[in-house]
Amino acid sequence: VYESGHVSNEDEMEVLESVVSGDLYDLPAGTVQMAAGYQYRDLWVRRFADPNMTEHPGIQYNGSSYLSPVPEDETYRSEVHAVFTELQVPILESLDVQLAVRHENFKTFGLKATTPKISLRWEALPTLALRGSWGESFLAPTPFDARPFIPDQSCGETYTGRDEITGTNLAGGIHCSSGNPTLQPESSVIQNIGFTWEPTNFLEGLTFSVDYQEIEYEDRILSLSYVDTVDFQFKQMLKATGATAANYDPTPGSATRNAANAWLTSLPPAGPGSNKIDRFPTGEVKKVYRQAANISSVWINLFDSNITYTFDTQDWGSFTTNLQTTYYTDYKYEGLSGGVIDALGRQNDSTDIVPPLPELKANLRFSWYRGNQSASVSASYWHDIDFDAKVFDYYADVRPGGAIGTPDKIKGEHIVNARYGLVLDQYFDSEFNLSIGVSNVFDKRPQRLGVLGGFETRLSVPWGRQFYMSVDWTPGF
Repeated sequence: VYESGHVSNEDEMEVLESVVSGDLYDLPAGTVQMAAGYQYRDLWVRRFADPNMTEHPGIQYNGSSYLSPVPEDETYRSEVHAVFTELQVPILESLDVQLAVRHENFKTFGLKATTPKISLRWEALPTLALRGSWGESFLAPTPFDARPFIPDQSCGETYTGRDEITGTNLAGGIHCSSGNPTLQPESSVIQNIGFTWEPTNFLEGLTFSVDYQEIEYEDRILSLSYVDTVDFQFKQMLKATGATAANYDPTPGSATRNAANAWLTSLPPAGPGSNKIDRFPTGEVKKVYRQAANISSVWINLFDSNITYTFDTQDWGSFTTNLQTTYYTDYKYEGLSGGVIDALGRQNDSTDIVPPLPELKANLRFSWYRGNQSASVSASYWHDIDFDAKVFDYYADVRPGGAIGTPDKIKGEHIVNARYGLVLDQYFDSEFNLSIGVSNVFDKRPQRLGVLGGFETRLSVPWGRQFYMSVDWTPGF
């Protein structure tokens, strides 16, 4: 495996913040309150070269003429100045409005942004509060993503994927990532409407809230995988030559392959520009350049609910039950070749633009507190998703026709954890927090799949049942 030549990263941030807040003036419904402030952030990202590799002029890879640059220590900086102000205005005794605006100056990148937010809260009943908000946000590139482009930096071996132009596997090639100083900021708009209900009488102790959110991201900053990059070039070739995925024949000498070869020859040299793929004279992929870029727009709509019930007993302590669920109604993204693609309930294995997302996620927790003791049992769950990966790692039981076979679905997963805690503060004028617990009580394992690693690593972890114990000591002085 080819190594990038760096052994560690170190982030260092200096923050200076000043905030002034207080009452502004009185209205018939109450007092207008204001907060204003200034913030300075200075982020330094340092990457340290592997001392074992700095003595070498480069590494020859796979017998080719490809040589890596000698690694060096690198430092990247991001300096940000921000001012903000917030107002809370009582319109009625039961209705408040909050207004906020923030202006940021990203001096390192020459970027400026002003983002507003407005929110309303109406106490319709003593037990019922309604709320709504609208706001914009702004995300500048990190200093590491926006670093200068250096050829053949941070390279590694490709393990999976297929080049549809030549009909060959990508395993054994090279992918390199470097900076993109032309990155633009990522922005988003978030809208929310919801309520909280806290009944009294026999339901006292119950809190129930529901929120509906719509989130739109524009110009998302992402680093495409090498598989995404190669697939995108295939789609560009089809569009340029007039072929389709159905009638394209990658066989050397075919009419469509000859047209593809002619189109590839017309591309500029591989690098950070429009052509990010370097090929051998025979057409197979030799090296893929990966850069962070403003890739796509993403749309997410969801319902988020939270219900908590707490009751106290005279002798047995306090008991709390909490259930949090998120139900997604929309999860779409703009494809690399245009058009909106539905990604909800899918593995989305063929793209790095969006991760897999089940339609439903839930967390259930039971907690108990009594004096210096506490205990909890929690369970997390996510729903089934469609399996859409290309099976290339043919494990005997999950290969097509095997004992398990290639699934249509990745089955939902539920994991249960348990914990007991004890606080001791009568010894040595100190406080000791003792905890013992079990993670993954029922020893659930990820579903085996015919993909690299054998399971969907973005949703599951391979660890089975684990026992743990911890002791935290706070000495007294």
